[in-house]
Amino acid sequence: MGRVFGDAGLICSRPKLNKEAPLLCKSKTYSPNRVTCSLGVHSLQRGLDEELLKWGWPEDVWFHVDKVSSAHVYLRLRPGQTIDDIPTAVLEDAAQLVKANSIQGSKMNDVDVVYTMWTNLKKTDGMEVGQVGIHKEKEASFSVRKIRVAKKSNEILNRLNKTKQVAHPDLRAEREKRDREEREDKKRLLREQRERDKEEERRKKEEAELSYSYIYAFLPSISPPTLPPPRSTCMRYSVVFAEYGITHQPTICGTLKGLLPDQLEALGCQIMLGNTYHLGTRPGPSLIMKAGGLHKFMNWNRALLTDSGGFQMVSLLKLAEITEEGVKFQSPYDGSEVMLTPERSIEIQNSIGADIIMQLDDVVKTTTVGPRVEEAMHRTTRWLDRCLKAHQNADTQNIFPIVQGGLNTALRTESAKQLIQREVSGFAIGGLSGGESKDDFWKMVHLTTDLLPEDKPRYLMGVGFATDLVVCCALGVDMFDCVFPTRTARFGCALVSGGQLNLKQKNYANDFEPIDKECECSTCKRYTRAYLHTVVTVETVACHLLTIHNIAYQLRLMQRIRDSIEQQCFPEFVSNFMRTTYPSKEYPQWIVDALAAVNILLDVAEVAAENSV
Repeated sequence: MGRVFGDAGLICSRPKLNKEAPLLCKSKTYSPNRVTCSLGVHSLQRGLDEELLKWGWPEDVWFHVDKVSSAHVYLRLRPGQTIDDIPTAVLEDAAQLVKANSIQGSKMNDVDVVYTMWTNLKKTDGMEVGQVGIHKEKEASFSVRKIRVAKKSNEILNRLNKTKQVAHPDLRAEREKRDREEREDKKRLLREQRERDKEEERRKKEEAELSYSYIYAFLPSISPPTLPPPRSTCMRYSVVFAEYGITHQPTICGTLKGLLPDQLEALGCQIMLGNTYHLGTRPGPSLIMKAGGLHKFMNWNRALLTDSGGFQMVSLLKLAEITEEGVKFQSPYDGSEVMLTPERSIEIQNSIGADIIMQLDDVVKTTTVGPRVEEAMHRTTRWLDRCLKAHQNADTQNIFPIVQGGLNTALRTESAKQLIQREVSGFAIGGLSGGESKDDFWKMVHLTTDLLPEDKPRYLMGVGFATDLVVCCALGVDMFDCVFPTRTARFGCALVSGGQLNLKQKNYANDFEPIDKECECSTCKRYTRAYLHTVVTVETVACHLLTIHNIAYQLRLMQRIRDSIEQQCFPEFVSNFMRTTYPSKEYPQWIVDALAAVNILLDVAEVAAENSV
């Protein structure tokens, strides 16, 4: 087959002429395009047809004399053309060519030549049309056309015959080259689109910073000597695009324990958390891979985040042994020995297929001090490099390194500086919310967010108390996760503005109000506090109902935070939230200090006056 890129081409298989090799001929009727015809030995017919069926192009059009044994002619259109764009002169050339090279058709007048797109063809067992047929559902459709040939045209055939030349087409090579170039074009277009998106994001960010600046213009600057200088802007609103959906940040990851995926989706959850250690044990990565990944395995069509399994170093410390190679567990399921290395953690997470995955980090208890903290920090960096090297799905899964360093300012600073040198999509802040003082907690968060790049997500692991969420959003955190809402539900407690309701208490026995009148979750719409009090100690359904509400509460809180940032009233939202949570305005000092560090001032003078009374 002869072909010029961008030009139409005709390929004639199963010719009646007996030649030793395919021949090409040109048509001048479609200038500047070239129409080519391949004529070959009859015994080559079957192989050529199979090659054309397998390695044809979507732009190819197939011609055949209707209802008789016939040659096949293939016309290659330009990219973007359709079957309706074929000039009449080219149709006549193709029809004359296929008729003249058909054993039966060449002897007949007034024959119909059918033509259709290559994508409509299929292989058949019969030889009537050279083992080529049309999908039944396409036969009666408008996609199959006909052209009538009254009789042989010597003028057309003589013109084509004068341009004959010998050629041996490599259909597979041409198709593979085309596909390769198409993939490269798609990648190029994707890169260009990403660059445009980045530029647009940068522009919007600059506009947002300018528009937010007036909020802080008249606020006095408070900067305790032990803290970094206050920032003129702190809160962040962003939209993260992943293969399985869009995540608006700040956000909190939903947990599936006690709920179904469609219930989380109905609550508006945009991203779900999965536990790599437990998923890697039961049901195991092999089964999840067979199902097509965790999204399909549990029918979740939104974003997924998986941890690395490293937290089990702390939660299962009595069963774990940590070395440079990895962490060796004694399985709590069957007592068997399990070795979790950075490579194995990434292998499991690649199998699970989450949109965001975590490196395996060396986790120590938050209150740990001494050489073990520094050892864990440096090992976390070394393990990150091993995770990045083992990562097989960089195009579809985003790996986050985890900043460690305990409560040591120098170590946490060094950890962040080491990690930002790697090519990653975002960062996690680990090793906090594990028993340290709230004063140490917020200072480490503030220190870390100041060091991390502004254009990548910051994920604070294991934080879920409402007050912590609000304060840490002010400090520049984008993502959170915590078992708090589900664990609280198991204890019979419901989250509300200002704290919790312990529905086990007798004072709710005759309370026929919903948990929260403003909540739109199914629990608050259908059940009263009295009913929940009745079932909370005797029925497992109570845990389920409270879990629905508690997750709805946290998701609604994050939505309110995002709305306030978008509406440029985040400081006012924070002040109102704190007044609702602490009606007496006796705010914990750590909250006052943390918010002051980012120029959000609570009414501390009024608190001082009230406390002095």
